[in-house]
Amino acid sequence: MAKTTYKTWTDNTIPTAAEFNEQIRDNGNAIWVGTTQGDMDYYNSATTKARLGIGANGTVLQSNGTVPFWADAEGCRVYKSSAMACAASTLTTIDAFDTETFDTDGFHTGTNGNITIPANMGGVYVIGAYGNFSAQATANKLRHIEVLVGSTIIAAQDVANGGNDVMYLCLETVYQLSAGDVITMKAKQTSGSSVNFNSATIWVARIK
Repeated sequence: MAKTTYKTWTDNTIPTAAEFNEQIRDNGNAIWVGTTQGDMDYYNSATTKARLGIGANGTVLQSNGTVPFWADAEGCRVYKSSAMACAASTLTTIDAFDTETFDTDGFHTGTNGNITIPANMGGVYVIGAYGNFSAQATANKLRHIEVLVGSTIIAAQDVANGGNDVMYLCLETVYQLSAGDVITMKAKQTSGSSVNFNSATIWVARIK
């Protein structure tokens, strides 16, 4: 039902039942389209509204450029189940991410198990990485991780080792990604000998 333009009334006008029904009942019904707790309404033309029912638990409100709709959150989190040896003073690419925590739309693909943004999934993403270097006795030496999109570093973290301790590193950033972009991770340490990098994890979640 479409909304009808409200009339401008003048003094001493006696409205008919049809006018009352049009101006009050019909316009009220056209404006009030919700039926259930959590409903939202939106304009689907200049004079009509539609009901958008409450989305399922965990879904997010999106738009296709014409109407709003509910959709599942989109993203991926993957990790490498085995340790990777990092030679001293060498920037090592962490690859072979073999295990998914979750993957909503086929992000986890490719021979190296990296995250690749699927077709039609470009947007603004939260991107993060985590891992730890095994304990190594040489103190005050660099521990470093970085996340790249293609060859561009979009986030990095450096930590100096305080002694014979496991060093945990975690970083996160927000970045505009396009379909086909590949997210990779690299690590480096300067202890003077090879050190294992463990629990390597990368993730993305689209926010816009």
